[in-house]
Amino acid sequence: MKIRIRHRGTVYRLLRLSQAGDWSLVVSWDRKRRAENSIYTYDSTHGTPQAVDVPIEQMRLTYHSTGQVNYHGWVSRGPAYHEPLAALTEPRLIIAVSIPQADRLDAAPEEQHAQTAVVELADEVGDSRFTLGLLFAPLTFVSPPNTLVRVDYDLFSILCVSLPEPPMPSEVRDHFLHLAPSGPLTSRAMQPDAAMLAYHQKRVGNRGLWVYPPNGEGVYTLMTSVVMRRVPKVAIEFSDPRYRIEVINERARPMSIPFSIFRDNQRVTQGDLRGLITEITLDAQL
Repeated sequence: MKIRIRHRGTVYRLLRLSQAGDWSLVVSWDRKRRAENSIYTYDSTHGTPQAVDVPIEQMRLTYHSTGQVNYHGWVSRGPAYHEPLAALTEPRLIIAVSIPQADRLDAAPEEQHAQTAVVELADEVGDSRFTLGLLFAPLTFVSPPNTLVRVDYDLFSILCVSLPEPPMPSEVRDHFLHLAPSGPLTSRAMQPDAAMLAYHQKRVGNRGLWVYPPNGEGVYTLMTSVVMRRVPKVAIEFSDPRYRIEVINERARPMSIPFSIFRDNQRVTQGDLRGLITEITLDAQL
């Protein structure tokens, strides 16, 4: 998913949103830094803006399914702790960016497809400094009047909202400014395996064994009903005895087991073969 800005007839790149395999949400800039020391950061522990020295291409803000938010260069601080993605109860501001003016962003081609959301910026707003914030919120949250764009995922929403200009020293007024509030928690509310399983079970509405369809590499994923003490041994029977599985052990977790399907010793990468599964057996410790 891409978020663009349209100002005075020109479309500019802003942010990229993507969801990782553990359902973490990753936010990255969709622009190139034009000069060194062009980005500064505020957070709750620094009253003075700090220069960001991480290359913009490496900045990755990640909201993990556990509720832990890692900034990876967006701000000069450790992680913040929020509600797990599967259990959001109220909107939370995760990051804000204050932009000197719209034409400081990189121009982008006009894109007409479902994976691009466009912020329509008024002429007078984009001609000078404006500030945008990203809120993570429950799907049931009603968008406030300052909402510019809303993106709904399967269990949560991301809102791009307009915010007042933050106070800043005169020496950074020509620069981009990142602002990160503190989270409401002091540590992770859930451990990673439990959070990933909770997210899965809420999105599918099922607490039993579940097999996800193959990805682009032909790899299936079996989700267990609980987090095991160790990765379980898996046996899967098919209606056609020519088929068998091989677990991808280096990527397996105590509740998530990726596997490939073979037919006559040839790995099958095309089609969805879940309909041929007749029985799944796990050998593990709870």
